[in-house]
Amino acid sequence: MRRMASFLSDDSQVTMTVSEAESMSEAQILTELFSDYLQSHIDASVPDSCRLKEFRIEGAEPGSIWFSVLPDSPSSNWWAGNGGPGESGWIVDKFLFVKTERRGDDYAMEIWGTGP
Repeated sequence: MRRMASFLSDDSQVTMTVSEAESMSEAQILTELFSDYLQSHIDASVPDSCRLKEFRIEGAEPGSIWFSVLPDSPSSNWWAGNGGPGESGWIVDKFLFVKTERRGDDYAMEIWGTGP
């Protein structure tokens, strides 16, 4: 059973069981975990500065993910780091280094940041 982080939880609390990930590549596991993490930001309880309306995963490979977000507020914290303005309020071409690892019967992820 998958566990998803609430907004205020850290990224490592987004997990998926080893059995769920059995036929997935490392990039697919990362995509699923990171999608769950971003999904936790689409909720009325999330502060305006962090809340998302939508997101898109653009690509992933072991250790890296590319994505775009549509923040709920023009003064969103999602402008920090990398990425740039897209159409209709989207922030496009965001990139993060992200680690996935097996922890017992689960896979979890850890966001490392935008660069060394």
